[in-house]
Amino acid sequence: IVPSLLTCTSIAVGFFSIAEALAGHAESAAWLVLLCTLLDKADGSAARLFHASSRFGLELDSLSDLVAFGVAPACSRPTDSAMEKQPASAAPISAT
Repeated sequence: IVPSLLTCTSIAVGFFSIAEALAGHAESAAWLVLLCTLLDKADGSAARLFHASSRFGLELDSLSDLVAFGVAPACSRPTDSAMEKQPASAAPISAT
């Protein structure tokens, strides 16, 4: 049960990272993804330590990985509307 609790915590932190990214707080979203990395490592270590492996645990870990390392980083990507808010000096120079 300990590995599954760590995995569920990682999913929750991943969703919080998504919320932070969508609110425009990319730096805190990135730190939360880093925390998910540590939780992912901890749940794998706990599963090996307690010899607690199940099909459900594997699927839950896959869901956690999808949220933390797939969706959350994608939500942190700058959007076109965020790019429009940058000052003109930060805009890329086109090669003509």
